[in-house]
Amino acid sequence: VKEFSQYDNTLLFTVANEMTIADTNGYAAFPCVKALTRDIHRYQAQCGATMRRVPLIYSDMDMGPPYRELVGRYLACEVESEDDAVDAYGLNV
Repeated sequence: VKEFSQYDNTLLFTVANEMTIADTNGYAAFPCVKALTRDIHRYQAQCGATMRRVPLIYSDMDMGPPYRELVGRYLACEVESEDDAVDAYGLNV
């Protein structure tokens, strides 16, 4: 994170991509995605002015309604703190 933050052409960091494909238990991996998001946000805050803060995105396949909205809302909401919410939710189409 710190290494790539120095490049102006780094727009977003992908926290995870299409977790539902390999997840045979439905959405069991999403709490881990939120935890990773939280940890990266806190690391960026800890580095302060020594590192540019790059927004975090989760990218998913388009599962259609209602799953698209459910996953997006869950990952973008604050569960334990504002740090565990992704900054953007993207669809691979």
